[in-house]
Amino acid sequence: DTIAHEYRHAWQMKYASGAIKDSYINYISYDRNLGNYDQYRYQPCEADAFDYAEIWTAILKGLI
Repeated sequence: DTIAHEYRHAWQMKYASGAIKDSYINYISYDRNLGNYDQYRYQPCEADAFDYAEIWTAILKGLI
């Protein structure tokens, strides 16, 4: 899951455009002390990477 997630970030840096690429300009890092998980998790670059990893995890588990 983590490998697929981080691979997707590498792909994004080279090929993505629009909202995904733009979300790196004002990137929000997760900080447990700030309680900002939703802001971090649902910014376009992270939402895309989490979704990508979820799909690949399902494929590797034979669920898809």
